[in-house]
Amino acid sequence: MIQFILAFVAIVCTVALILFTGYGIYKGWCWLFGSKDPLPSLNGLAVYDVVVPLDQDHYVLASGSNAYRYATVVSVDPFVLISSEGDMRWDMQEPQDFVRLRDATKQEISNAKTRLKRDESLRKMQENNS
Repeated sequence: MIQFILAFVAIVCTVALILFTGYGIYKGWCWLFGSKDPLPSLNGLAVYDVVVPLDQDHYVLASGSNAYRYATVVSVDPFVLISSEGDMRWDMQEPQDFVRLRDATKQEISNAKTRLKRDESLRKMQENNS
């Protein structure tokens, strides 16, 4: 009987490893429990939500040599993200699927607002120079 239990546990662990490695932990977990649409759509996201890409194996928030695990939503239409430190901005014409991770902290909100103000100042300077 103990051999049967050990074999069963080994099979379950092997399937879980393959599933979670191949599909990503969140998607694998949802598939395992039969959830068809487990993740919120873009419409479910709000300003100052911290989000991560749905498919982190194939889509990474990046700039140059820096990769970012998550970002703060500062606009949903158009879809705009700011890195947690405020050093990077992504404007997306066709946004990738993102998942809400949590609410932004006060510091992340402050960094995002500072970045937006800086971008607006630069835009005005460029308009004046044109």
